[in-house]
Amino acid sequence: MKIKVMSYNTQHCLNFITRKIDFDIIADTIKNCEADIIGLQEMRDLGQDPEYQAQAKILAEKLGYPYFYFAEAIRFGGANPYGN
Repeated sequence: MKIKVMSYNTQHCLNFITRKIDFDIIADTIKNCEADIIGLQEMRDLGQDPEYQAQAKILAEKLGYPYFYFAEAIRFGGANPYGN
């Protein structure tokens, strides 16, 4: 049995053309790779500021993958988690 693993630095789902958070373009990139297991880097999670959403969970739901874990690496402003 073969398993395809993907590691992806999403840079918090930033679309560099529009300069906005774009879950669809990140989800499309992941979908096109057809990975079985995905590790995401530079993700935001639920925080105090509105732009801090559970990004990994949102992407998992868009793609139909199970969501398992967010690993916080740092907190911006003491209230906004960022990690993998």
